[in-house]
Amino acid sequence: MYPRKKPSSGGDYVVRDAPSDIVRGRPSRPPRQSTYPDEPPSSLPPEGEALLDAHLPRPPRVPGDLPYVSPPASEPTREPIGKTRVKRSTLRPLAPGHAVDVVRGATMDAVGSSGAPAPPRRDELKRALDSLAKTPPDEVFLAVEALHRFDDDQVLAALEKHFPGPLWFDRRHLRALPTANQVSALGCALVSYGDRAVPALGRLLVDRGPEPRFYAALICQSIADARLLRPLGRVALGSDSGARTVALAALKAQAGLAGYQGLLAWMRQVAVGQKTRQVWRVRSLAALATLGDATALDVMLECLGERDRSIARAAHEALVVLTAHDLGSMRLQWRRWRKTQGNLPRVAWLIDGLSDRRDTIRRHALHELERISGIELNLPEDAPRSAFLEARERFTRWWQTTAPR
Repeated sequence: MYPRKKPSSGGDYVVRDAPSDIVRGRPSRPPRQSTYPDEPPSSLPPEGEALLDAHLPRPPRVPGDLPYVSPPASEPTREPIGKTRVKRSTLRPLAPGHAVDVVRGATMDAVGSSGAPAPPRRDELKRALDSLAKTPPDEVFLAVEALHRFDDDQVLAALEKHFPGPLWFDRRHLRALPTANQVSALGCALVSYGDRAVPALGRLLVDRGPEPRFYAALICQSIADARLLRPLGRVALGSDSGARTVALAALKAQAGLAGYQGLLAWMRQVAVGQKTRQVWRVRSLAALATLGDATALDVMLECLGERDRSIARAAHEALVVLTAHDLGSMRLQWRRWRKTQGNLPRVAWLIDGLSDRRDTIRRHALHELERISGIELNLPEDAPRSAFLEARERFTRWWQTTAPR
């Protein structure tokens, strides 16, 4: 028991008897520390958990989609060949004074010839990776070839662990997206393994931080594999705007794969989901427009009438990007246009957009048509409207000869 003290004018305090010296209760959890100390607090969930919300449908599975596989564990160190222990036989001697010793070698067969060669040691792989990381772009081919004499699983695990390595460009000063072979030496090594590097790339797109995710999406531009659709779809709705741009560019390269249309259908489902968070709906509308999904026209028209003005503005911007037309933010004008032009292919919308009176609309339509057709006109930035009208005639002739019958 603690003694009582009477209050006095000298600033004394009263110590009361506590019913127990033990506080029974659950201790509070410490605040979660951010991975980056200088990062401001965000109301968004962590990137890897963003699309696992209960109200957000998961991306669809595609043929050949594999479950998550953890990186291969390192093999136990083997005993050096020179220190092989001699094992005695358990056989009893045939006669007194006669013993039989049986020696079992690690790499020697019955006739004493050398068997399978010893695998390269781990320190040799480390030296090869160190040499690869320091290799300039014009000599990277030889350094990458040197890795293929090692075990593929060990090399890919090491590349995944140290990716992206020393970079060959500055992300902050990009005018155009680099190709997969322009990222880093480790990126070139991943590209050389092709579809065998897909599981490692899938983990880099989901489990690692925003920087590796950005560079992994760049690598995915040169590897067409259906197993990359789901992780790229996650990055396309992530919080990093740069990674979203790269992921959408990588998804355009996967457009011919089975499961691509299912991913677009998932994005349309996210865009119209009333219980889905606003930020994901806005990003889904932007992604559908960037990917040129003409079937999302009705979804965008529906979102144009949302009470949430952020979603309505996102739908308007998506309609402009998708159709190369700007009819305002009212659904009435867009519905009239939908009745007359909505059943035409998107290429026809873009060709018609070349005659728009706004330079930004004309320029956007030209860039999209150049990307789709492969025809480079290289019009100057200050090209007059008449030059775009001539481009319209050229793309009209191209579409008349290449359009599916």
